Amino acid sequence: VPKATTSTGTSSPLSSTSGFPGARGFSRGLLTSRDSIPDLFKQLNNGNNKNQNHLDIYLKLVPRVDLEDLTARQAKVLARYIVSSKKTDDRDLVNDTLSDLSGSGYLVLAVADELKKAKIKPEYQQEICNSLLGRELDVDGPNWKQKAIVELTRFALPQFKVSAEENEGELIDSAAKELSQLYIYHAELHGVTNAGTAEPQLPGDVLQRVVKQFGEKLGEKELPSALRKQLEKAVLDLEVVDFLAKQDLQRVVVLQRTYLKLLAVEAAHRGGHLEEPAHQILDSLYRQDGLSRHVLEQIRTGEQALVQMWRLVLYRAGGDEGSSLSESTPSAVDFEETSNVSRATLAGLTPSTASEYRDYAEELAEKKNDPVA
Repeated sequence: VPKATTSTGTSSPLSSTSGFPGARGFSRGLLTSRDSIPDLFKQLNNGNNKNQNHLDIYLKLVPRVDLEDLTARQAKVLARYIVSSKKTDDRDLVNDTLSDLSGSGYLVLAVADELKKAKIKPEYQQEICNSLLGRELDVDGPNWKQKAIVELTRFALPQFKVSAEENEGELIDSAAKELSQLYIYHAELHGVTNAGTAEPQLPGDVLQRVVKQFGEKLGEKELPSALRKQLEKAVLDLEVVDFLAKQDLQRVVVLQRTYLKLLAVEAAHRGGHLEEPAHQILDSLYRQDGLSRHVLEQIRTGEQALVQMWRLVLYRAGGDEGSSLSESTPSAVDFEETSNVSRATLAGLTPSTASEYRDYAEELAEKKNDPVA
């Protein structure tokens, strides 16, 4: 059997036929001329395929993956299938491939993320962890899953190598600058001026200025009494942030949540039907905070919540005053003849199958030169 190759024509580190993906599974992974790596990832990510088809696609795809070129998005597609429910024989075939995939930090982290919401039996989840780590995990008790996720994270992080020109301190400084710039963009979206200065700043300093000025702008609006009370409570949080937080990471966490409360007021002010989904975002975040083990995890979930809240605020800002979320359907998009977006796919999306929205959104995200996408 000829060695599989990557899209660049180089030999894949997983291309050897000696035992991979196992004598039981290799014949099911035979390739056709149409099986390009992007196509296989798209097929694996397609929720409409039968489970058996997914296994065949997975066994075709994995031997061709170059771990050094594997992206976070591709790793997520693989991880989602790895942690999905399967028959015993299929599960064994997939587990046989994991020791070879464990060389990708993205893949290991993606599996750790999927384990948080996995519905398969705990012993199956532990088998996946053991196969990736190459050893038996000693995880007992009610918090075994959290311990397993920590072990996977520790295993994955050293695989993200730092170049010789960079050190850990420089990476942290770079991340802080990026986060500070992100909050300056937030300020511009609100019409807040002078959020940034010429001097380097900590993210907490920038975000505190943004939140304070945004709160002041909200206070100038004519708000109903209920929203006015919510605004006053959020503004009080700003008064005590420096007492609650001992360092800048903690300040960012507190300020993110204060910012979210202000955005919830803004969303409700723009449309009463947006008040409930805004509070659902906050409630979900508070539940995640109760399970968080590290401040960096809280920053991450806070940023995810901000993206969700901004979708509410910006959607309303771009719509007519009398419109509602339910009145705008995907099929109402203005198409150009050159667009690759499928009218039929959009028309077939329904609120009852949210995963299909997500999967098609990820596909459209790859079409960076298509404005309609």
